[in-house]
This record gives sequence, structure tokens and C-alpha cells, in this order.
Amino acid sequence: MTDNEFLPDAVQWSEGMLLSPQHFQQNDIHAQAMLHQRLASLTPHAWGVRRLQLDATRLADGLIKVTECDAVMPDGLPLVFRASASGPDLSLAVEARYGADGAPAPVRVFLAIPPRAGAAQGPIGSRTSQRRYESLSGVETMDEVTGIGDVLVERQRARIELFAEKDLPAGYPALPLLEIIRDAYGAVSLTRYHPPMFRIGASAFLGAQGLQLQFAALRNDLWEKLRELAGTSEDDAPESIAVLSGEARMHLRIAREIAACLPLIDTILYDPLCSLQQAWWAMAQIVGRMAAIGGNPRPLKMDPYRHDDCQPQFQAALAFVMRKLALVNTDWDSPEFVRVGDGTYQRLLSEDSPQTVYLELRKREGQSAGELQAWLGQARIASGDLMPVLRQRRLPGASVRVLGAREVSSLGLRADALIFAVSSERLEMPQGMVESFRPGLAMVVQGDAQHAPAAIILHHRKQAGGASVAPPSTTASESGHA
Repeated sequence: MTDNEFLPDAVQWSEGMLLSPQHFQQNDIHAQAMLHQRLASLTPHAWGVRRLQLDATRLADGLIKVTECDAVMPDGLPLVFRASASGPDLSLAVEARYGADGAPAPVRVFLAIPPRAGAAQGPIGSRTSQRRYESLSGVETMDEVTGIGDVLVERQRARIELFAEKDLPAGYPALPLLEIIRDAYGAVSLTRYHPPMFRIGASAFLGAQGLQLQFAALRNDLWEKLRELAGTSEDDAPESIAVLSGEARMHLRIAREIAACLPLIDTILYDPLCSLQQAWWAMAQIVGRMAAIGGNPRPLKMDPYRHDDCQPQFQAALAFVMRKLALVNTDWDSPEFVRVGDGTYQRLLSEDSPQTVYLELRKREGQSAGELQAWLGQARIASGDLMPVLRQRRLPGASVRVLGAREVSSLGLRADALIFAVSSERLEMPQGMVESFRPGLAMVVQGDAQHAPAAIILHHRKQAGGASVAPPSTTASESGHA
């Protein structure tokens, strides 16, 4: 797409030569090509869009009308366009396009200009019937040094046009600007395609689909998640990891990974003046930090920055980060059951505890998931006041069902955790029919001491306000367990 191979030979000046406009034009072309080659040596992405604004009211009719455009063409020509009543019009009516299956297909629109005269190699150069520039009426211009001597100075303007991809003339330097698609109902809209851009802010014309607003949304999501994990206090107290629960330690570790990403987002991705290549490098570091979250530390496989079409790779990286962020579930409070005897555990249920609760069993060294599943299946599970009757009648109490990895993930818990759904069953007791476990009372899990788990975790959803509704654990005397 870029014209990096174009560098014509310099004009040879000699004493007494007959000068013509072509001599000065070719000299200017050579000077501009030299500048373009130097810039291309400093950065491989020395062309693209700096600013683009469309007339949104005409877009619905399938008319692309550019109102503002600041760009550098692939051949190095800088452009600054502003629509005006007396100036040139930069618009294109785009027809609907359909794929082989009859489905609507996107149409890519290019900004193009006729090629330079002498662009081809050789002493004669290329010939084109299309003029690259058009003449403008002269304006009286004074000498800026003396302030006198107005002279009529005629000027020329680049003849830029918009073309659909199928109509783009061969050999024209062309800059892709956007893609539109017409749906089955005839409505026209912009696709997610991003043109080659000098800076993130150039994507503003795409609205919520643009990288500028997507990066802003990512910034808000990460800051919000960090506040959930670490709170809103700005105090930097000494660490006391030893007194934190396992879940709190995990949240602190995740909070540190997120915190390491935020300076990159605040200073680079959130800056509309930042270049897209810098943004991609920052995105790579963010992906690397976020890969540490969850059970699979493998990062997203990333390619070098693609200036021609950067949107797909940025979209994949953003999706990866959001997937990792979704694994950080702070909707659950996960208190641990207290071991009150050999093979016996208990936990006080909240006043609004549901009839089905989720228990996680942690394996001891050398223990298998099958052994734990068998252990809980044979254990008695009930409120503490019912345990003596259940032992006497040899009843199990609540029913138990192990959850598959997909069910566990859908709950927002760790997919590799051994999670059981424990449901209350109505039992016939001396006082009548009662639930095997009830809100506000201690739940007791009692099984074989030899094969007991290392720990039992109660996963309890938090209230909408964010506060946990799971009360602290009880002592053995409170449970009613003998």
C-alpha cells in the first residue's frame, strides 16, 4: 500500500537551460520523495489518518460525506480537508454489496489521488491523463519581509476523491478510510474496520466501536474491579498476609496484577494522541499481566502490529483481557467450615440462605476427586439440632450432587474446583416435617474421619450492595452437635 520504492532521480540543472513548469514540478517531486524516504526510515508507519469526521445524517442514506480529514497518503502527500459551501465536495454514494451466499457484504471506501507524473522508473516516466492537481484562482499576496509589493499568486490543490474498492483506479495511491455495510432491511452502518491511523483519537468517528472508547471502557472496568478487590482507601498499610484468608490472598494477588496494568492504560491507551504501535506494545504487556489470572497462565499469542488493519488484533487482545477479568468473581463470599471433630465440620448459615447451597471440598495430599465425592455422598448433612436423630435413624439428611466443570464456570467459580450442590430435604422428625438444614442455624457435615477432606468451603452469594451475608463461624456449643 505504501509507495516506499518511489525515489526519482534528481533534476539536472545546467547553465542556459530553458526552464519549464515541469522542471520545477519534478524538482519538488524529488524533494518530497527524499523527505518521504527519510520519514519511512524513522518509522515504518509514516502514513495514515490523523482525524476523520463524517456527516452522520447522510450515512443512513448510504452517502459517505467527509466533513473533516487530516491524513498522509501512502506516497507521502499530507492532506488537510475541511468541507465548505464553496470548496470541493468529498462524498460517495455506496451501493449495497452481497456475498456469494446472498448475505450483505461490507464495502471498503478509499481516499485516492492520481499518481505523480514520473512515478514509474525510466527516463520518460509514467503517463496519465488524470491531473494530480487542479489550479486555483490567484490571490494578491504581499511580501512578508517588506510588507509591500502585492503579487497575484496562483495555487494548486490535490485532486482527491473517494472510491469504493471495486472502482479504485489502478495505480492510484489510496488510503482506506472505512467500511460500510447495508443489512437485509436496507439500513447502512459503519463496520468495526479501523483505517491506518497515526493516533488512537483518529478512531473517534467510529463511536463506541472505535478503539478510543473501547480503551476508555477497559480502563473503567479495570479500575472498578480493583476497587472491588482492594477497596477505595488510599492508605498504604503494611502487609499482613498471614492473617488473610485464602480467598483474600487470591484477591490481593489479582489486584496487584490489575494495578500493574492501570498505569499503562492511563498514560498510553487512554491518551488520544498516542500512536497505535505504542498502544499495541502496551496491550502486549497488559495481556501478559492478565494471563496470570485464572487456572491457565498461557497468554494470548500475539503478532507484530499491523498498520493496514489493526482492529482484529486489538479486538482479540481486548477480548482476552475481558475474559480474564470475568474470572475474577467477587459476587461470592467463601467462608471455610470449622473442623469441630474427626470428620466433622460446621458453618453457621445466614438468615437468607437458600435451600440449595454450594460446597467445595479441598483435597488432601494423595486424595482423589472420586474419594471426596464418595465421602460426601456417605456423609450426614443437616442442621446441628437434627444430627442426633439422623445418627440414630442412620439417615443422610441433605441430598448431594457433584457439579460439572461447565456448571461450575457458569456460577463464576473456579472451573477446576470440586463443587457440590447440597439441597435441603424434608425430613420427618418428632416435631413434624422439617428441612434438613435451615437458615440461621449451623450446617454440620459429618463423615468418615479417615477420608475427610482438607477443608470444606461454603460458597455464598453476596448481597446486591456488595456486603457478605455469611456470618462468622460458630463454636461447637452453638451447633447443637454432640
